[in-house]
Amino acid sequence: MLSWKILYVEDDDKARAKTLWFIKKAAKGWSIDVAKSKIQGIDYIVNNNYDIIITDMYMEEGRKDGVSILDAAKNKNPLSELIVVTAYPELDIAGDVRSRNAKFLSKIDDNIYENISSHLKNIIKKKLNLFKIIVVDDEDRARSRMADLMLKKGFQVEKSSNDEEAFDYINNIDFDVVITDMRMSEDDSGLKILKAVKEKNILTEVIIVTLFSDVQHAFKSKENGAFAYIEKDNEDAYDQLETQVIKSLKNKCEKQLIFGELSRIQKENHNLKDEIDILKDNIQKGLKKSDEGSIIEIFNKISKDSLNEFFQKLKSNIGYGILYDILKKILFSIS
Repeated sequence: MLSWKILYVEDDDKARAKTLWFIKKAAKGWSIDVAKSKIQGIDYIVNNNYDIIITDMYMEEGRKDGVSILDAAKNKNPLSELIVVTAYPELDIAGDVRSRNAKFLSKIDDNIYENISSHLKNIIKKKLNLFKIIVVDDEDRARSRMADLMLKKGFQVEKSSNDEEAFDYINNIDFDVVITDMRMSEDDSGLKILKAVKEKNILTEVIIVTLFSDVQHAFKSKENGAFAYIEKDNEDAYDQLETQVIKSLKNKCEKQLIFGELSRIQKENHNLKDEIDILKDNIQKGLKKSDEGSIIEIFNKISKDSLNEFFQKLKSNIGYGILYDILKKILFSIS
């Protein structure tokens, strides 16, 4: 499961600022942590789960600190993708890097920033290929444009031109995101697809797109669990779609982690099954600050060891949100 996190380690202020601009541009929607030293970088790695780590090689006093970063990264998460950038591309460094399955890029290359951006985009594209998306729209041009946009990002993509075909796809394939038009054979085709998707798998995200702005449809879409409702005639509709797809996948990954931990806690605490089922339902709808009291009441019935395991998972992969704040308050007696 992706954490949607990137770590960049560089001690030189000027190089860090310029490279970071290219990283942010190539990794829209990803969380990016920045470390200014080997010690800070390793601390980040120990306390977080990163999909991609980009590090300088020589930092403090000319030491090969990048090697320590690579070793810490592989020890924490063997699946992390690693990139090393250095102004000193000696052969022994190249050996250190390649022996740790990292990509080696030279700062003295005139195209270093473009190379970093290009390699980062390729890694992200490979990681996004884990996800399956279906685009449902009876208008050929819109369907093709949305599908092509998703394919360029690296996703596995299916296309459907009508409701009946869409229902067949949804019943037979587990999609991560469903993008559907609202009006097709019926005015509320998108709503019916949304409900079918959520009945099959509540964690699958649905984004509804439409040419016809309708307040009631927008409200019902949100009420039934749509992640986003986008009007096609907006100038930035396709930019919105790209952004919302990434956000929806991050949301899905986070809910998978949280639901998995809550299921583990349910198995350990059979007497809390109903209460945790209600909590899961509330998470799906979206937790509010007003839910804090009832959540604390449930968590106070669970062992501190079990809660700490939950907290550490959230801290490494998400690190924010109502559940994270509540667990932190309970475990560390923060008033």
